[in-house]
Amino acid sequence: MESCVVQFGLFEIDNLYLYSLVVLAGIAFTRKDSSGYFLAAITALFYSISKAYHCDIKAIDPTHVLRYLFWVGLDLLYLCTVYLWLSKVRPIKKAVLQGLLLAHLGMWFLHCFRIIDIHFLEEINIRNIYGPGIAVFNFLIVLLVAAQVIPSQKDLRGNYGNNNRAKRNRSSSGSFNARSKGL
Repeated sequence: MESCVVQFGLFEIDNLYLYSLVVLAGIAFTRKDSSGYFLAAITALFYSISKAYHCDIKAIDPTHVLRYLFWVGLDLLYLCTVYLWLSKVRPIKKAVLQGLLLAHLGMWFLHCFRIIDIHFLEEINIRNIYGPGIAVFNFLIVLLVAAQVIPSQKDLRGNYGNNNRAKRNRSSSGSFNARSKGL
């Protein structure tokens, strides 16, 4: 059996991912942005599930296969939840959905290549690539959630940009109308 030590340091990188997702969910909640709130909350929930069962999966997996399959399955369940439930009920930016898909495909590739590396390839060791690679993909996922929560320039502009000029009612405004009424 493999021993597993969970580090509960305040500034451990996994905890910082989780803290930032909770802060993003809070920001979206205060802005009344339901799609951003639910995306950040579901992402934080799946990070919590992964962190909670990390040692248990490692304890029952002597062959080093089940843990990677568990993480791939959890990523697949996360993507299905985000795409099938959130994107149908609440609008999510298309670029965010595509970025989440690409980030999770990269993580799946790393997990599957790690399984192949452990069991079939003795001369190639991707341990030096696997850990930082997963950290980079997790960071990208947090950035994509932030891209959903933080409004873009187009979202901030709203109806006050150049598009508002064509819709203006000019019949009762302006100085000519005021002069004709004797004001």
